[in-house]
Formats: sequence, structure tokens, C-alpha cells
Amino acid sequence: MKIGQLSLLLLLVLHAGADIPSTDLPGAMRQGRKIIENRLALEATNTSDIVEQMMHAYDAQHPQDIQIEFLSMKQLQRLAQARTNDLVPRLLLLSRELTSDEDCAAWFAALKGGYAQCTNEGQRVTCLMLASLGVFKLEGKRFGKAMLGELKPWLNSLSSDRPTPAIAGKIQLMQLFAALGTEAYSEVPIYGRSTPFRTLAPLWMMSKGKWELALKEVQAVKQLPDLESDEKSMMDAFESILKGITEKKTDK
Repeated sequence: MKIGQLSLLLLLVLHAGADIPSTDLPGAMRQGRKIIENRLALEATNTSDIVEQMMHAYDAQHPQDIQIEFLSMKQLQRLAQARTNDLVPRLLLLSRELTSDEDCAAWFAALKGGYAQCTNEGQRVTCLMLASLGVFKLEGKRFGKAMLGELKPWLNSLSSDRPTPAIAGKIQLMQLFAALGTEAYSEVPIYGRSTPFRTLAPLWMMSKGKWELALKEVQAVKQLPDLESDEKSMMDAFESILKGITEKKTDK
């Protein structure tokens, strides 16, 4: 199953090209983007494999139907309403492209219904990961803000139920992407710090021209004891560039 083209082009307006010196802002940001893209692709692949297995099982149970992956969003919505005990149609709804506030409202209903229908940790983790990828793609869109405003307290309520560590991690990831979508500059670092996307906060703030906030976050991330070598190298490059930018602004 194809979940969709997942790229940080939603976050950055930079284009991939030849490598340029790490002291150059576009070059450093491309390097940072590559790290995030690789981790997002891994998350998407793992989730896609699980959902594909679930689809095959669903199709085997309903051989008289059209294969579920070929159904449109409207058809999936009708199927979810008709077969209230089947989780797969709701999961597939979460992976469909959103293009309007109306789509977002239906998507959120599918998320809440699907999550309530999950019966084990694996299903809940898969449901939340699919939803996280959908929320990620709302960053920078003109629609979806109303839904994200409703999503945040729902996620908070899930967190208050003392979920397992695996589920809690996906809730936090979704909170991170919701913070991106609502441009909640104070929330992005909080939710990103202990996830595989901990370097996303300074990168995203740089893409928004929030140089002082980005520098502050770079310096905070650098204090983390378990930074990998590529992350540390990226943070060092970001810090050098951001210090130059902020010092020039101060001199003016």
C-alpha cells in the first residue's frame, strides 16, 4: 500500500541539489532534512507493511468485494459505516490525502472511531502512526487548523490514560506534528525532544526564519547525551550559522 509521498518539502522550500559547504545555510538545511526524511521513511515503511498485511487478511475474509485498497474515500466511508466491527476501512481512511476542512473533519471522526475499535497495542500503535503521517502533511496547509485544534485535547486525554510506552511514543509523535501544523513554537521542542525527530525543531524554526528560537533549540538539543554523530555534526553546523545570523541582526 502506498501511504503517499512523505517529504519535508512541506516544511522547506529548498530544492535538493549538489552538496555545498556545511557553513552555507541551504546546504546545512539539506543535510538536516535528509536525516529527518530517512527517519520518516522508516516509520512510514514499517506502518505500511503492517497495514498491507491487515488488508490482505481483510480481502481474504471478503472475497466477494472489490479489493479494499482500490476503494475511494467515499466508498471507504460507506464501508466503515456499514461494517462497524471492521478496523481496516478506518485505517485506510487515515492514509488518504486530505484536501479540505471537510476532509479533515471526516478524517478525525475515522481516527476516533478506529482507535476506539482497536483491541491491542499493535493496532493502537498502527492507528496512531498512520494518523501521525496524515497530520504531518498538514504543515503549511491553509486548511485543517480547526481539526488540529480539536485533535490536541483528544491526544491529551489519551496521554492521561497512562498508555504503554509504545503507544505513548506515537501519541507524542502525533502531538509534535500537530504542533507543527498549528505553528506552536513553544510546543514543538517539548514534543520533539525525546523522539527520533528531535532535530526537527531547529530545522523547522529555521525554515520559518525564527533564528533566535532555532539557536536556542540547537543549543538545547546539543545537550542531549545520546546524539548520534550525524545529528551532532548537523547541530554544530546549525549553531555556527545561526550565531552568525543573530549576531548580524544584533549589530544592526
